Amino acid sequence: MSAALTCFRCGEPGHISRDCTAVNTDSRTCYHCGEVGHISRECPKERAQRQPTVKACYNCGSEQHLSRECPNPPSGSDRRTCYNCGKPGHLSRDCPKERNNKACYNCGEEGHVSRECTKERKE
Repeated sequence: MSAALTCFRCGEPGHISRDCTAVNTDSRTCYHCGEVGHISRECPKERAQRQPTVKACYNCGSEQHLSRECPNPPSGSDRRTCYNCGKPGHLSRDCPKERNNKACYNCGEEGHVSRECTKERKE
C-alpha cells in the first residue's frame, strides 16, 4: 500500500480502514452481515457468508412494513423525500412509481442501471 493512503479508522497513513489493526471503537452496523464495527462496503465476510438484511420501516423502525406503507407519518426533521417521484415518506428504492430516466453509472448510457450493464466494469 502507498504511504499516501490514510486510514479513516485510526488516522494513520500507509493503510486503509479494512486493513487497520487499531482497536475498533466503531459503532456502525454492517447492512450485509449485521455485525457492529464496519459498514457494508468494508464487510470482511465473503458474499456467501453474509446474512440478508431484515428490511425495516425508515419512519418507525418496524420490521412489519416498509416506509411507504407506514401508518405513522415521519417526524418533521426526519422527513425523507423520494428522488424518483419527489414525494415525502419513502426513499427512491421503495418508490411505487416506475423509475424515470434510468442512467448507468458504469457506461453513462440511459435505459439501464449499472447492475444491468453488459459493458466491462470500470474500476
